[in-house]
Amino acid sequence: MKSPYSHPVLLLLYALLASLSLLTPAQAEENASAGPKVHYVELKPPFVTNFGPPGPKLRFVKANITLKVANAADATNVDTHAALLRNAVVMLLSQQGEEIKSPEGQESLRSKILDKLKALLKEETGSAGIEEVLFTEFIIQR
Repeated sequence: MKSPYSHPVLLLLYALLASLSLLTPAQAEENASAGPKVHYVELKPPFVTNFGPPGPKLRFVKANITLKVANAADATNVDTHAALLRNAVVMLLSQQGEEIKSPEGQESLRSKILDKLKALLKEETGSAGIEEVLFTEFIIQR
């Protein structure tokens, strides 16, 4: 009696499956190294500062900010220089006026923060490193 595993079609199928299983780890490694991985660095704790002109009524802004960087080295640079970067964000937030109440004003602020942080990081490390500034929370109290 012939073994069911000796049929030529089954043998071909087993060989094909075996070759696919051998290629899968190599393909996975190739895909993993194919492009840069994106990293997100959350600037903790959240930013809370007053803004607007001096007056009898203070206005506050609370912002959670996450930075998008291209690689682990840039994430490390952000962590290393976090105090400098946080100071710049606080200064920019506190200089804002009523314009940050609108989506357009918030987008303008986000762009200013991005430009400032890229310039600071480039000055400190030689690499701008930051691709995006993301507001993950933005609250204004009037």
